[in-house]
Amino acid sequence: MTLQQGEGQTIVTTLTSLKTLAENFLNTLTKTLPEEDVNSINIKLPPVNDFDELSDVTREIHIALSQVLFTEQIQGQTKIVSVENGSIWFNVFVGITAVSVVASLAWSAAVIYKKIQEGKLLEEQVRGLKVKNDSLEDILSAQKKETQLMVEAEAAYINSEHFKENIPENIERIKNSIAILAELIGKGAEIHPALVAPENVSNLFPDPKNLIGLESKIKRITNAGNS
Repeated sequence: MTLQQGEGQTIVTTLTSLKTLAENFLNTLTKTLPEEDVNSINIKLPPVNDFDELSDVTREIHIALSQVLFTEQIQGQTKIVSVENGSIWFNVFVGITAVSVVASLAWSAAVIYKKIQEGKLLEEQVRGLKVKNDSLEDILSAQKKETQLMVEAEAAYINSEHFKENIPENIERIKNSIAILAELIGKGAEIHPALVAPENVSNLFPDPKNLIGLESKIKRITNAGNS
């Protein structure tokens, strides 16, 4: 590219300024953002009004994670590394094997949350049609049963993906964790990978901003097998 000297000097000056701004911004991020372990996760708590609610939420998160991660095979942890201001965020070290397990739990919980929301929408639509109470109860009962079957299927999938032995008690713990996390998602909680997590790990976690388009990984596998 051939330019007049004045034009060239203007471009060089602008590029130099952009480079300086980018370097300053990078330095600010480096100093501001906490150092995170790739084997940690970030949890955004739902809004809480007092210490009692905070205690209840953190206890539910601890149960949801510990009952699945504290096993001989996974050998996970739930060590709180840092707590951020603003919305309450916990950076929790869970261990190298446990990150993918937490991602699976979060994904399945998001799938179940989506299913529950679809059930509520269906209930509103059916009530709007002013059907008989008996018919409404039958529809709601069928919807609830379908959701329970989905929870069982998700738990069985997670168990087959991350655990070698098919232990019934383990599946029950996974089901309980999915139910707890689905309820917390409904209240506004989010589970993310560490900021430094590689893309192949980040992709294991559901996108909280796109839960409508989220599909069960069981369905993905089925579709892939049929294609």
